[in-house]
Amino acid sequence: MSERTCGPRIEELGRRMAELSARREELAVEPEEEPEPLSDDDLQALQAQVRDVIESGDPPQRKALLQALVEEIRVESRQAIYPFFSLPAVRPPCGSARPTGFEPVTFGSVDRWPEADFA
Repeated sequence: MSERTCGPRIEELGRRMAELSARREELAVEPEEEPEPLSDDDLQALQAQVRDVIESGDPPQRKALLQALVEEIRVESRQAIYPFFSLPAVRPPCGSARPTGFEPVTFGSVDRWPEADFA
């Protein structure tokens, strides 16, 4: 192909690539402050919106919601399909959750902590 034939398309793609690179850099910038945790009212409003989209939303709305919330789907068989959800990070009120250190609490380790330490 001659440069005259494909030159305009290459220029257009070069401009688009520069725009996308700039957008990637813009999105990669870390926010200056951590977002505030959602309040109980915010969570209830979010729950109501999710319920409304699931019950009465059109297919594109449902698809967008699921793409935003479902992080992974594991399929073991037709009878065993497990969705894993990605939910907004919400911190529990101070003192309402047991400290776990760096590793998650396992099923058997919960009983090791005396209740008096968390009152």
